[in-house]
Amino acid sequence: HEWASHEQRLKRHDEALLPLATQRSDAALAAYRSGSGSLSAVLEARRQALELHMDRLAIERDIARLWAQLAFVAPAQEAEAGTAVAARATQRAAAGTAGAGAQAGAQAGAQAGTQAGTPGGTP
Repeated sequence: HEWASHEQRLKRHDEALLPLATQRSDAALAAYRSGSGSLSAVLEARRQALELHMDRLAIERDIARLWAQLAFVAPAQEAEAGTAVAARATQRAAAGTAGAGAQAGAQAGAQAGTQAGTPGGTP
C-alpha cells in the first residue's frame, strides 16, 4: 500500500501540482515585468514551486528506500528466478531447439541473476 501511495503522489505532482506551480510562477513573473505585480509575488511563487520540486524528490527518495528494502529482503529469490530462467534457456539451447531468441533469453536471465540485489539490478 505504501508503494502505491507514493506512486500516486508522484503522479499527482507530475500531472497537476508542478505544472500549476510553473504556471503561477510564470504568471507572477509576467505581471511583475508588466508593472502590475510585485517582486515578492514572483519570489513567493518560485519558492512554492521549489518546495513542490523538493517534495517530489522526497517521494522519489522514499520509493528508492522501498526498492532497497525489497532488494535486501528478497535478493535470494530474485537471484534464483534469474538463474532458473537462464538454466531453462541453456537447456533448450543444448537440446538444439533454441534459436537466437532463447540464447538472448539465457543471457538476459544470467544477467538478471547476477544483478539481483544490486542497486543497478531490476527488483
